[in-house]
Amino acid sequence: MAENRGQWGSRFGFILAAAGSAVGLGNIWKFPYITGENGGGLFVLIYLACILLVGLPIMVAEIMIGRAAQKQPVAAIAELTPQKKSWTMIGWLGVLAGFVILSYYQVVAGWAMDYTVKSFSQFSKSIHQEAQGEATAYRAQRSIDEMRADLAANRAARTLRRLEGDIKRNATASQWGHWNDFLDAKKALPAHGQAAAREALLTDEAIREAVEVCEPLVADIEDAKTESMREAKIHFGADSQDSIREAAVDLKRRQVVSKGIGKTFGEVIADGWTTTFWMALFMLMTMLVVAG
Repeated sequence: MAENRGQWGSRFGFILAAAGSAVGLGNIWKFPYITGENGGGLFVLIYLACILLVGLPIMVAEIMIGRAAQKQPVAAIAELTPQKKSWTMIGWLGVLAGFVILSYYQVVAGWAMDYTVKSFSQFSKSIHQEAQGEATAYRAQRSIDEMRADLAANRAARTLRRLEGDIKRNATASQWGHWNDFLDAKKALPAHGQAAAREALLTDEAIREAVEVCEPLVADIEDAKTESMREAKIHFGADSQDSIREAAVDLKRRQVVSKGIGKTFGEVIADGWTTTFWMALFMLMTMLVVAG
Protein backbone atom coordinates (compact mmCIF):
# COMPACT_ATOMS: atom_id res chain seq x y z
CA MET A 1 0.00 0.00 0.00
CA ALA A 2 1.44 3.38 -0.96
CA GLU A 3 2.06 5.76 1.92
CA ASN A 4 -0.01 8.93 1.65
CA ARG A 5 2.30 11.59 3.11
CA GLY A 6 1.37 15.19 3.73
CA GLN A 7 2.99 17.90 1.61
CA TRP A 8 3.65 21.58 2.18
CA GLY A 9 0.83 23.64 0.76
CA SER A 10 3.05 26.64 -0.04
CA ARG A 11 6.63 27.80 0.06
CA PHE A 12 5.63 30.52 2.53
CA GLY A 13 4.21 27.93 4.93
CA PHE A 14 7.45 25.99 4.78
CA ILE A 15 9.50 29.13 5.44
CA LEU A 16 7.35 29.94 8.48
CA ALA A 17 7.73 26.39 9.81
CA ALA A 18 11.50 26.47 9.26
CA ALA A 19 11.77 29.83 11.01
CA GLY A 20 9.68 28.53 13.88
CA SER A 21 12.03 25.59 14.35
CA ALA A 22 15.15 27.75 14.08
CA VAL A 23 14.22 30.74 16.24
CA GLY A 24 13.98 29.30 19.73
CA LEU A 25 14.31 30.27 23.36
CA GLY A 26 18.03 30.88 23.00
CA ASN A 27 17.48 33.65 20.46
CA ILE A 28 14.68 35.37 22.37
CA TRP A 29 15.45 34.65 26.00
CA LYS A 30 19.23 34.39 26.27
CA PHE A 31 20.72 36.09 23.22
CA PRO A 32 20.33 39.74 24.34
CA TYR A 33 22.22 39.48 27.62
CA ILE A 34 24.80 37.03 26.24
CA THR A 35 25.50 39.60 23.53
CA GLY A 36 25.93 42.31 26.15
CA GLU A 37 28.30 40.16 28.19
CA ASN A 38 30.48 39.14 25.24
CA GLY A 39 31.39 42.22 23.29
CA GLY A 40 28.16 43.47 21.74
CA GLY A 41 28.50 43.95 17.98
CA LEU A 42 31.60 41.76 17.71
CA PHE A 43 29.73 38.87 19.31
CA VAL A 44 26.87 39.32 16.82
CA LEU A 45 29.33 39.17 13.89
CA ILE A 46 30.86 35.93 15.20
CA TYR A 47 27.37 34.55 15.85
CA LEU A 48 26.32 35.30 12.26
CA ALA A 49 29.53 33.73 10.94
CA CYS A 50 28.77 30.56 12.91
CA ILE A 51 25.24 30.50 11.47
CA LEU A 52 26.60 30.76 7.91
CA LEU A 53 29.43 28.25 8.39
CA VAL A 54 27.72 25.71 10.66
CA GLY A 55 23.98 26.28 11.02
CA LEU A 56 23.11 26.91 7.37
CA PRO A 57 24.94 23.84 5.96
CA ILE A 58 23.29 21.60 8.57
CA MET A 59 19.85 22.99 7.76
CA VAL A 60 20.39 22.53 4.01
CA ALA A 61 21.59 18.97 4.62
CA GLU A 62 18.50 18.16 6.70
CA ILE A 63 16.19 19.55 3.99
CA MET A 64 17.99 17.58 1.28
CA ILE A 65 17.75 14.34 3.28
CA GLY A 66 14.06 14.92 3.93
CA ARG A 67 13.27 15.66 0.27
CA ALA A 68 15.26 12.67 -0.97
CA ALA A 69 13.87 10.07 1.43
CA GLN A 70 10.42 11.42 2.36
CA LYS A 71 10.65 9.52 5.65
CA GLN A 72 11.19 10.13 9.35
CA PRO A 73 14.83 10.71 10.45
CA VAL A 74 15.90 7.14 11.26
CA ALA A 75 14.28 5.58 8.20
CA ALA A 76 15.56 8.38 5.96
CA ILE A 77 19.20 7.82 6.94
CA ALA A 78 18.75 4.04 6.62
CA GLU A 79 17.37 4.38 3.07
CA LEU A 80 20.13 6.74 1.92
CA THR A 81 22.94 4.60 3.39
CA PRO A 82 21.83 0.99 2.75
CA GLN A 83 25.40 -0.33 2.78
CA LYS A 84 26.36 1.26 6.12
CA LYS A 85 23.73 0.72 8.76
CA SER A 86 25.86 2.52 11.38
CA TRP A 87 24.79 5.82 9.76
CA THR A 88 21.29 5.31 11.19
CA MET A 89 22.78 6.51 14.49
CA ILE A 90 22.66 10.00 12.97
CA GLY A 91 18.91 9.65 12.68
CA TRP A 92 18.60 8.38 16.23
CA LEU A 93 20.71 11.33 17.43
CA GLY A 94 18.22 13.67 15.76
CA VAL A 95 15.34 11.99 17.58
CA LEU A 96 17.23 12.09 20.88
CA ALA A 97 18.08 15.79 20.40
CA GLY A 98 14.43 16.61 19.83
CA PHE A 99 13.46 14.67 22.96
CA VAL A 100 16.07 16.45 25.12
CA ILE A 101 15.15 19.89 23.77
CA LEU A 102 11.45 19.27 24.34
CA SER A 103 12.15 18.19 27.93
CA TYR A 104 12.98 21.77 28.91
CA TYR A 105 10.97 23.59 26.25
CA GLN A 106 7.76 22.17 27.66
CA VAL A 107 8.62 23.49 31.13
CA VAL A 108 9.50 27.00 29.97
CA ALA A 109 6.50 27.07 27.63
CA GLY A 110 4.36 26.14 30.62
CA TRP A 111 5.75 29.11 32.54
CA ALA A 112 4.92 31.36 29.57
CA MET A 113 1.34 30.07 29.45
CA ASP A 114 0.96 30.63 33.19
CA TYR A 115 2.23 34.21 32.82
CA THR A 116 -0.15 34.78 29.91
CA VAL A 117 -3.12 33.85 32.08
CA LYS A 118 -1.76 35.94 34.95
CA SER A 119 -1.42 38.94 32.65
CA PHE A 120 -5.15 38.82 31.87
CA SER A 121 -5.85 38.85 35.61
CA GLN A 122 -3.48 41.85 36.02
CA PHE A 123 -1.35 40.02 38.57
CA SER A 124 1.23 42.82 38.60
CA LYS A 125 -1.30 45.49 39.59
CA SER A 126 -0.83 44.79 43.32
CA ILE A 127 2.94 44.76 42.82
CA HIS A 128 2.86 48.20 41.23
CA GLN A 129 0.61 49.49 44.03
CA GLU A 130 3.06 48.17 46.62
CA ALA A 131 5.93 49.74 44.70
CA GLN A 132 4.15 53.09 44.63
CA GLY A 133 3.58 52.92 48.39
CA GLU A 134 7.23 52.10 49.12
CA ALA A 135 8.41 54.81 46.73
CA THR A 136 6.22 57.36 48.52
CA ALA A 137 7.62 56.31 51.90
CA TYR A 138 11.13 56.42 50.48
CA ARG A 139 10.59 59.99 49.27
CA ALA A 140 9.43 61.06 52.71
CA GLN A 141 12.10 59.29 54.76
CA ARG A 142 15.33 59.70 52.80
CA SER A 143 17.40 62.86 52.56
CA ILE A 144 18.73 64.21 49.29
CA ASP A 145 22.27 63.11 50.20
CA GLU A 146 21.04 59.58 50.90
CA MET A 147 19.16 59.51 47.61
CA ARG A 148 22.24 60.76 45.79
CA ALA A 149 24.29 58.00 47.43
CA ASP A 150 21.72 55.36 46.46
CA LEU A 151 21.75 56.48 42.83
CA ALA A 152 25.54 56.51 42.76
CA ALA A 153 25.74 53.02 44.30
CA ASN A 154 23.28 51.65 41.76
CA ARG A 155 25.11 53.20 38.80
CA ALA A 156 28.49 52.04 40.15
CA ALA A 157 27.18 48.47 40.58
CA ARG A 158 25.94 48.36 36.97
CA THR A 159 29.22 49.75 35.66
CA LEU A 160 31.23 47.33 37.78
CA ARG A 161 29.31 44.30 36.48
CA ARG A 162 30.32 45.21 32.94
CA LEU A 163 33.94 46.00 33.84
CA GLU A 164 34.28 42.91 36.01
CA GLY A 165 33.04 40.73 33.16
CA ASP A 166 35.62 42.26 30.80
CA ILE A 167 38.43 41.78 33.32
CA LYS A 168 37.48 38.19 34.20
CA ARG A 169 37.64 37.17 30.55
CA ASN A 170 41.43 37.57 30.77
CA ALA A 171 41.55 34.26 32.70
CA THR A 172 39.95 30.91 31.95
CA ALA A 173 37.11 29.39 33.94
CA SER A 174 39.51 26.71 35.15
CA GLN A 175 41.97 29.33 36.42
CA TRP A 176 39.20 31.14 38.31
CA GLY A 177 38.17 27.80 39.80
CA HIS A 178 41.72 27.15 41.06
CA TRP A 179 41.85 30.72 42.35
CA ASN A 180 38.72 30.13 44.42
CA ASP A 181 40.21 26.87 45.70
CA PHE A 182 43.30 28.84 46.73
CA LEU A 183 41.20 31.40 48.62
CA ASP A 184 39.18 28.67 50.37
CA ALA A 185 42.38 26.92 51.42
CA LYS A 186 43.81 30.17 52.79
CA LYS A 187 40.68 30.81 54.85
CA ALA A 188 41.02 27.40 56.46
CA LEU A 189 44.59 28.09 57.54
CA PRO A 190 45.48 29.66 60.91
CA ALA A 191 46.13 33.40 60.99
CA HIS A 192 49.79 32.95 61.93
CA GLY A 193 52.19 31.56 59.38
CA GLN A 194 50.17 32.73 56.37
CA ALA A 195 53.27 33.42 54.29
CA ALA A 196 54.63 29.91 54.72
CA ALA A 197 51.20 28.42 54.13
CA ARG A 198 50.86 30.43 50.92
CA GLU A 199 54.15 29.06 49.64
CA ALA A 200 53.00 25.54 50.45
CA LEU A 201 49.80 26.03 48.47
CA LEU A 202 51.74 27.43 45.51
CA THR A 203 53.68 24.19 45.12
CA ASP A 204 50.65 22.95 43.15
CA GLU A 205 51.39 24.01 39.55
CA ALA A 206 47.75 24.63 38.60
CA ILE A 207 47.10 26.78 41.68
CA ARG A 208 50.37 28.71 41.19
CA GLU A 209 49.43 29.49 37.59
CA ALA A 210 45.92 30.57 38.66
CA VAL A 211 47.32 32.85 41.35
CA GLU A 212 49.80 34.43 38.95
CA VAL A 213 47.05 35.17 36.43
CA CYS A 214 44.08 35.96 38.69
CA GLU A 215 45.67 37.90 41.55
CA PRO A 216 46.47 40.99 39.43
CA LEU A 217 43.03 40.73 37.81
CA VAL A 218 41.39 40.81 41.25
CA ALA A 219 43.41 43.96 42.00
CA ASP A 220 42.13 45.42 38.71
CA ILE A 221 38.56 44.61 39.76
CA GLU A 222 39.07 46.43 43.07
CA ASP A 223 40.46 49.42 41.17
CA ALA A 224 37.47 49.31 38.84
CA LYS A 225 35.16 49.23 41.85
CA THR A 226 36.76 52.35 43.29
CA GLU A 227 36.78 54.13 39.93
CA SER A 228 33.17 53.26 39.10
CA MET A 229 31.99 54.65 42.45
CA ARG A 230 34.05 57.81 41.95
CA GLU A 231 32.60 58.29 38.45
CA ALA A 232 29.05 57.66 39.71
CA LYS A 233 29.41 60.26 42.48
CA ILE A 234 30.68 62.81 39.97
CA HIS A 235 27.82 61.95 37.59
CA PHE A 236 25.13 62.72 40.18
CA GLY A 237 27.07 65.40 42.02
CA ALA A 238 25.95 68.28 39.82
CA ASP A 239 22.28 67.29 39.49
CA SER A 240 19.63 69.42 41.12
CA GLN A 241 17.75 68.24 44.19
CA ASP A 242 14.52 67.84 42.22
CA SER A 243 16.12 65.65 39.55
CA ILE A 244 17.90 63.56 42.21
CA ARG A 245 14.65 63.08 44.12
CA GLU A 246 12.68 62.03 41.04
CA ALA A 247 15.40 59.68 39.79
CA ALA A 248 15.86 58.05 43.20
CA VAL A 249 12.13 57.55 43.76
CA ASP A 250 11.75 56.07 40.26
CA LEU A 251 14.69 53.74 40.93
CA LYS A 252 13.11 52.60 44.17
CA ARG A 253 9.80 51.96 42.41
CA ARG A 254 11.46 49.90 39.69
CA GLN A 255 13.46 47.89 42.22
CA VAL A 256 10.31 46.95 44.15
CA VAL A 257 8.50 45.97 40.94
CA SER A 258 11.44 43.85 39.81
CA LYS A 259 11.59 42.12 43.17
CA GLY A 260 7.84 41.48 43.14
CA ILE A 261 7.90 40.01 39.63
CA GLY A 262 10.84 37.82 40.59
CA LYS A 263 8.98 36.60 43.68
CA THR A 264 5.98 35.68 41.52
CA PHE A 265 8.22 33.69 39.19
CA GLY A 266 9.81 31.95 42.16
CA GLU A 267 6.38 30.93 43.42
CA VAL A 268 5.48 29.51 40.00
CA ILE A 269 8.57 27.33 39.65
CA ALA A 270 8.33 26.21 43.28
CA ASP A 271 4.76 24.96 42.80
CA GLY A 272 5.21 21.53 41.23
CA TRP A 273 1.52 20.95 40.57
CA THR A 274 1.07 24.26 38.75
CA THR A 275 4.19 23.69 36.65
CA THR A 276 3.09 20.15 35.81
CA PHE A 277 -0.40 21.28 34.82
CA TRP A 278 0.83 23.92 32.35
CA MET A 279 3.55 21.60 31.03
CA ALA A 280 0.95 18.89 30.37
CA LEU A 281 -1.39 21.38 28.68
CA PHE A 282 1.41 22.59 26.43
CA MET A 283 2.29 19.00 25.50
CA LEU A 284 -1.35 18.27 24.69
CA MET A 285 -1.53 21.32 22.41
CA THR A 286 1.75 20.29 20.75
CA MET A 287 0.45 16.77 20.16
CA LEU A 288 -2.74 18.13 18.60
CA VAL A 289 -0.74 20.36 16.24
CA VAL A 290 1.58 17.51 15.20
CA ALA A 291 -1.33 15.08 14.80
CA GLY A 292 -3.09 17.63 12.58
